[in-house]
Amino acid sequence: MSSKKPFPNGEAAPEGSVGRHGNQRTLGIVLALSGLASVVSVVTLLFVVRELTFLRAQQGALQDHQGRDHDQLVVLRSQLQDLMQWKHELGVKTSEQLTPEGPTSSTEDWRRADSATFWKSAEVHHRSKREAMANTVLFHGKLGAGLGCSSGAPGRDGRDGMQGPAGPPGPPGQCCIERQTPSPEEATTPTPTSTTPEPSGGAQDCSELYAAGQTTSGVYDIRLGSSNVQTYCDMDTAGGGWTVIQRRQDGSVRFDRTWEEYKHGFGNKNGEYWLGNENIHLLTSQKNYTLRVDLEGWDGQTAYATYYSFRVSGESDQYLLTLSGYSGTARDSMGNYNTEPRFSTVDRDNDAWSSHCSQSYGQGGWWYPGNCGSSILNGRYLDNCGYSCPWMQGVVWYGWRGLRYSLKAVSMKIRP
Repeated sequence: MSSKKPFPNGEAAPEGSVGRHGNQRTLGIVLALSGLASVVSVVTLLFVVRELTFLRAQQGALQDHQGRDHDQLVVLRSQLQDLMQWKHELGVKTSEQLTPEGPTSSTEDWRRADSATFWKSAEVHHRSKREAMANTVLFHGKLGAGLGCSSGAPGRDGRDGMQGPAGPPGPPGQCCIERQTPSPEEATTPTPTSTTPEPSGGAQDCSELYAAGQTTSGVYDIRLGSSNVQTYCDMDTAGGGWTVIQRRQDGSVRFDRTWEEYKHGFGNKNGEYWLGNENIHLLTSQKNYTLRVDLEGWDGQTAYATYYSFRVSGESDQYLLTLSGYSGTARDSMGNYNTEPRFSTVDRDNDAWSSHCSQSYGQGGWWYPGNCGSSILNGRYLDNCGYSCPWMQGVVWYGWRGLRYSLKAVSMKIRP
């Protein structure tokens, strides 16, 4: 009896028809599985590409961030190499399974091109890092993917997408990188500088500083009574050690001041100033001092007057001046008084004849005798008007240039 099943019209099935139908179903299943494998392969490749992009972004960040750890780059390179090898092997195996022709060259070419680009970038990074390493930053610990500070940031494993082990902790309260160069805020912020020499530590005047080895002219602290006072020390003129009590040189400071201002002092110790009558009194009360007056004209010529005894009494005596023992090249125009003059200002007249000398001549505080004298070193700064300046209104020293000549620069300094 025949085993062939009849067709609906009663005819028997042709030879080999059942085998062909079975082969078609099997081929359909294979094609479906191949399609599913293709989808899985594509998804896997997309994941790998995403991970590769992440690692390449990390590499770019490491290149842009100055001074990243060399060991981290080596690890990253190893991870990326493994990932690319894994991707390549996965792509080759999948292609071999799905295509009868075997793997195409596009995957291999892409891998080679991408790998060459990475290694070239890595070499550039190594060269630039080696050149900058000596004078940029020091590192503490390994850098994680987060590039965090104060503690190790977790790394990232490129092969399985899992978090790597945490890095070692950084120093407490500090960033992982110890800067040797200023930050942008520090760079744009100028560093304060000073030309002022070190404080004196209790010297009574500039001569003591000079004897202690301070031989550079500049502003120093000296000790007067119970407080420190800043003054300019002339360490160059005539053997050095001079304490400057007055200086005029450019008209930058007004000298038409009140009694209180002259009492306490005013001006800029590196420029024009008056040390203060009270300070001058304290200075000259502790030792016997010599006064030196240096004068300069607008033609560059200079002269000086020295008085070997100089003393100023206290405020109760209106800062009375005692002066004697002239020598020098400027002729005596300050000590040739019949009486010891007291100090006067525009708001307090103490001259012998009540002549209001400060108000009438130069408006500066000075030791005016009865006839208003022959010197006013604190008068108005009149610039270069030669011998045609207003009568006794400028910076005047009669014995050298007369009462109509306003000097370019003057200074008064004392030394024991």
